[in-house]
Amino acid sequence: MKKTTLLTMMATAVMGLGLAGCNNARQQKAVQTATEQQAETTQNDTPSVAEEGQMAPDFTLQDIDGQNFTLSSLRGKTVVLDFWGSWCPWCLRGLPKMKEYYTKYSGQLEIVGIDCKDDENDWKTCVRENQIPWKHVYNSDDEDSLQRAYRLEGYPHKVVIDKDGRVLKMFVGEVPEFYTYLDELLGA
Repeated sequence: MKKTTLLTMMATAVMGLGLAGCNNARQQKAVQTATEQQAETTQNDTPSVAEEGQMAPDFTLQDIDGQNFTLSSLRGKTVVLDFWGSWCPWCLRGLPKMKEYYTKYSGQLEIVGIDCKDDENDWKTCVRENQIPWKHVYNSDDEDSLQRAYRLEGYPHKVVIDKDGRVLKMFVGEVPEFYTYLDELLGA
């Protein structure tokens, strides 16, 4: 789809909300933000969603200590984004294996746990009680823009990113292929 066509469609959607009498300021702000993000993406000619071989969409979220964390700060390192939630039984079942691989590839691999669709207190309690050692950030975005950017189809959802910031591979679910891939990539 041409960039101008996409922008025209988005502008029409924004106008349609105004004409329909949408009084929900949050919805209007979400549409405005999406339009601005799409315009910026179009200007930068960067994909707005994660694609294998393309640059990973950057983001900034607060970590578990309340500090801002930006994905691009990890350039130069292999990174796994682990989209999960304390409410997800498969995510919790996968923790022992994730901890094993975090230790196995210490110094070669950074893991960023991205909590989704969770209460902030439940998330912090889960990380603390399960002694999850890697970086954790909280995704409080009710509009799920980050999940859309990384094409989430289920939880957990793991995205492997190379040292240059490119998406190498994505895995849905707690699957053994993810660990095999890490072994092949990092040379076990």
